[in-house]
Amino acid sequence: MIESLENAFQVLVLIICCSVCLLQAIRRRDRSLTLLFFYYGSYLMGDLYWQICLFYFGETPDVKWVSDMSWYGAFLFLYLLVKLEEKNTFGDATIPIKLRLEPAALWPYLAFVFTFGMGLFYMQLGDVISNIVYAIILGMTISRCLFAFA
Repeated sequence: MIESLENAFQVLVLIICCSVCLLQAIRRRDRSLTLLFFYYGSYLMGDLYWQICLFYFGETPDVKWVSDMSWYGAFLFLYLLVKLEEKNTFGDATIPIKLRLEPAALWPYLAFVFTFGMGLFYMQLGDVISNIVYAIILGMTISRCLFAFA
């Protein structure tokens, strides 16, 4: 019951975010808002599938790869958004990925340590392959975000 209410609230919020991003992307004709719309839309499709299974069957879906594929796509859109914003911010010169020994330069590499640890933790509760894919995609995204600050 609680999971159903939480997922319904999440679907409602994602519908609002999709609508706002779509309207802003049409008005401004901005690529980053379009990628953000695709992120919200893809995540919404996975959550909507999950919510429909909860509503219709009363339990979590047996075929989880449908929602997982949707969420993988969403996180790839988020990674593309980060790469696009990095290019817009820093121009054609991309952020160099090289190991420096300054403490601030090591933060982006700790993203992989964090996502690896979280992946190992969640492998005890769920699918191994799914958690590996999530750890890789989110590790890349978090590290790219942290490279902008380093």
